[in-house]
Amino acid sequence: MNFIHKRVQITIYNYPRFLEEMKSQSYHLSEYFIRRFVHFIMNSLEGEYFMKMKQKICISAFVILLAGLAGFWFVPKHFGNSVDPAVVDHINVFDGDTAVGFTIDAPDEIKQIVENIQNTPMKKKGISMRRTGYGFSISYVDENENEIVPIFFLNSEDSIQKTPFLYTCEGELCFDYLKFLEEQYLENKDK
Repeated sequence: MNFIHKRVQITIYNYPRFLEEMKSQSYHLSEYFIRRFVHFIMNSLEGEYFMKMKQKICISAFVILLAGLAGFWFVPKHFGNSVDPAVVDHINVFDGDTAVGFTIDAPDEIKQIVENIQNTPMKKKGISMRRTGYGFSISYVDENENEIVPIFFLNSEDSIQKTPFLYTCEGELCFDYLKFLEEQYLENKDK
């Protein structure tokens, strides 16, 4: 019989019996206490203390996760913060309403658009998945025809869509300015 699984309560009444069991099973007193210590540790890991500790760890992890998600959701985002307008060679724009695509390559116009979008703090409004319509599709391109910033969508003067989120702002984006540039492009194209 394994002595670890045998529960022996040492009280004043059964102490002599405990000594006889020790002699009959030929355990040394130090070995007995080592086995009892291991048994105590194993039982305490399954016991109430360990369960409370696991609960505290799980609750702490959940609170940290919620704080991280809240920070991720509510902290304002700035689009293209690391983009220098001087590096942008041209901006490809496609109007989703009229299906007209045009390129902006004048440095002052590029600077105005890039800085306007950079300086406007955006907050997440919701998920943009399954939203199919958009105002303008915009991409910044360098002189080697590489996209500096992946395509994003300017839906109105106060919203940007970049998968998977829809962002809104309190300021005004350059939506009307892009409409103006599109009209100029169409007028020059007709001449």
